[in-house]
Parts: sequence; C-alpha cells; structure tokens
Amino acid sequence: MRVLVTSQPGLGHLNGIISLSLALRERGHEVLAAGAPSVIAAFGRAGVAGEVLVSEPPGSDSQETLDAVPELRLAPAPQRLAHVRAHVGIRTRAFALVDALPLLVDRWEPDLLLRDETELAAWVVAEGKGLPDVSFEVSSHWPRRRWNAEVGGALTELRTHAGLATSAAGPAATLFRYLHLSNGPRSLRDPEISLPLNTIDLAPAFFEGHAGFVQLDPGLTGHAYVAFGSVYRAPADVVLSVVETLAASLGSVVAVDVRSNHSGVASHPYVPQTPAMENCAVVVCHGGRNTVLTALRHAVPVVCVPIGSDHFDVARLVVRSGAGEAASWNADEVVSSAVRVATEARYRRAAHRVAAEIASMPGPAHAIERMEAVAARV
Repeated sequence: MRVLVTSQPGLGHLNGIISLSLALRERGHEVLAAGAPSVIAAFGRAGVAGEVLVSEPPGSDSQETLDAVPELRLAPAPQRLAHVRAHVGIRTRAFALVDALPLLVDRWEPDLLLRDETELAAWVVAEGKGLPDVSFEVSSHWPRRRWNAEVGGALTELRTHAGLATSAAGPAATLFRYLHLSNGPRSLRDPEISLPLNTIDLAPAFFEGHAGFVQLDPGLTGHAYVAFGSVYRAPADVVLSVVETLAASLGSVVAVDVRSNHSGVASHPYVPQTPAMENCAVVVCHGGRNTVLTALRHAVPVVCVPIGSDHFDVARLVVRSGAGEAASWNADEVVSSAVRVATEARYRRAAHRVAAEIASMPGPAHAIERMEAVAARV
C-alpha cells in the first residue's frame, strides 16, 4: 500500500501514529507524512519521509490563539476543548490543510489516508477523492453525536469548504466509516461512550527518538517522573516546587525541562519515557494520554494534574481505574497525592492490572492487516 499520514502538531498527537507508520514500513508499505513543519520534522526524526504543505499553526495554548479565540479565556478549563477543536483544529488547521492536501493526493496516489482522529482535513479530502481514511485515537474519544453537538457548525463549514454535502445524520456522520484504531485499554475507556463499531484495539506504543540519547542514572529506583507535555503551559513556580519537594520526599526526580539546582533532580529538555519507567515509583503529569499509557503499560501509578484539552477526562478515568489520583494546581496537593500514590500498595496493584490488560492488546500487525483489507475493498 501507499499510506498518506496526517496529524495535528504536538508530540501527544504524533508519537503513536509515528510508531504505527514505522510498523507499516517494516511490513513493506510506503508511508508519506503531510502537514505542518513540526509534524514533518517529527516524522523525519523517525526516518519517515514527509512533505510540508502548510505553515506552522499557532499552538492551542499560545498567546496568539488566546487572543484570537476569546472563548478560551472565558470558559472553565474543562470546557475549552470544544473551542480548541472548532477554532484551532478545524477552522485554522484543517481549513489550511484541506486546500493543499488534494494536490499531493493526486500526485502521490495513496491507497488510504491514516490520520490522527482529530486531524480532519484528511477525512474530508479522502471522502471527496473516494479513498478510505483510518482514524488513530489520540485523545479521549468523542463519538459522532458529540462532534455534531459541540463542533457541528465548524464541521459543516469544513465540509462545505471541501465541496461536500452534509447528510441528515449530521456533519460527523462519516467520521469513522472505515476503521478506527484505539490504543486505550478498556479500564481507561469511559463506560458511557461507545466506540465506533469498526474499532479495533492496538497496544499503545510511542516513538521516543526526538532527541539524542539521555543517560539516566542506572541506580535510579523509587523516583518520580515529572512531565507536563509540550503544548499546554504549566505554572512554572508550582512545577518547580513540586519537583524539589518530591526530590526531598522520595530521594530523586527525573523531570522534563525544569530548571532546578536540587541535587535530587535530574532534568533534561526531553526525556524518553520508557527508560524513565524502570523502577519508577510514580509519574506526575498533566494527564496527557501518551504519558499515562506509557506509565501504566509499565505498571507505574500516576498523578494527573490537568491543564486543558482532554486532560480532565483522562484524569477521571485514571482515578476510576484505581491506578492513580487527580490533583489541582496546588503544590502541596500535588506532592501529597504523589507521595501517597508512590507509597500505598493499592495504586501499584491497580497499575499492574492495567498493565496486564495492555499486554493482552494486539500489536500493530493486526491493525495493519485490517488496513490492508480496507484498502483492498475500495
């Protein structure tokens, strides 16, 4: 097959779909990424070819976006995701890419499009060209009815811009018509949300080669891993207090991009997460899906401190699973939760249950076989 891959910027969107892209190449398929410069750079670090089709969009939590979308300032943090998806994901990013992508599709002639499920330009372009598109889960799943209800106006605008009609079932009717790949274990799925009928499970795996080799202390044990993502801005003063207090409490902390002179803190601009999970006592993060899944895949319990996006949904599901806690942005509260989660056996037992569930999920070969079948039918 020829597989054209699209994604929104941000490592939380990219790392899982890059991992699957590498598996596709290993099976002998051609893979080409398309999108913004940061997207193509990330694929390039994995050795996957790509073409820059649009300029780099403003970040979801950037000052430019906050100025352009007043609703983001006014809405409570848990309710901002709909505004981000409508104004940033669709009206800014998808509108730009949907104008550029058809020319590449005509020139490269892919057999199917693989997209981060929130990247919607590939969805409408594929539909217009009569090609199948496969969606890859990168956040808490929104069923069609939620897309219709919360961002239906923006979806209709996108479809109209792409020359597509909207059915009576709503603008999101065809969002998951071919195949949906879910890398979330069932214990981290909302029981009130039904995934598309054509969903298949895919064990979570994430590309981690975005920087040079980081040597962690081989004697590390019982440490905390602290990371708050690359998109949303965590309050630096709270993060520093959390990191240094945890270092004093647990003995050592591996942190991402924290300026600290504390002897127990090892901080780097980028830290591959899998090596940091070895003998780790607790992960403290924003509730980013990739970080949470990586931690629980290694049976490490989690404290989620949500900032925006789907972090609040992820945190709620972590609490429901028993494998961690959620905290607000108060340093004392975060540290208390982290020490409790690191030292009380019930959290580690629950994390082991989730890890066993993840271990039973199929690897990429099954997903690729289904993708091959989808392409063969069209």
